[in-house]
Amino acid sequence: MGVARYAPTTLPKQLLRVDDQEDTRMMLAIVLERCGARVTTAPSAAQAAL
Repeated sequence: MGVARYAPTTLPKQLLRVDDQEDTRMMLAIVLERCGARVTTAPSAAQAAL
């Protein structure tokens, strides 16, 4: 099974990624940024709400 490829124009311009696992949070942020999104990350919902 191949990996689906999406054109950067199909992504929202700004994303908020919340995950308590730093490695996972940062890895996905890097992938999304390479697809053209601006990504803000937070380790918890409480931090994301600030």
